[in-house]
Amino acid sequence: MIAIVFLVPHKIPLSLTVALVVLGISRGFGIFRDYYRNWRKLKQKMSGRTILREFGLPAMASIGLIAIAVAVLIGMIDSIYWLVGVIAALLLSACWRAWLLLVEE
Repeated sequence: MIAIVFLVPHKIPLSLTVALVVLGISRGFGIFRDYYRNWRKLKQKMSGRTILREFGLPAMASIGLIAIAVAVLIGMIDSIYWLVGVIAALLLSACWRAWLLLVEE
């Protein structure tokens, strides 16, 4: 989804900011919803390290998206390079979830 934002040529910083904030908030809401639905099971079955890996890393990536959007809005266009770290965190989280599906199923 982040790559689609950059496909449109001649973007202004405001439209990029809005797109990144919407992506960050929607993903953050999904993470919070998943955690809230499963918090009792998580406390019993998972360690703190696993909970951090399952929910903390994606939550930090969502916060990173919002922070980058704010930085772009105030004129720090170079902050777009921080998207590399955000995308790496999201890919790492996706790989971990895929591995769990492979092992558990």
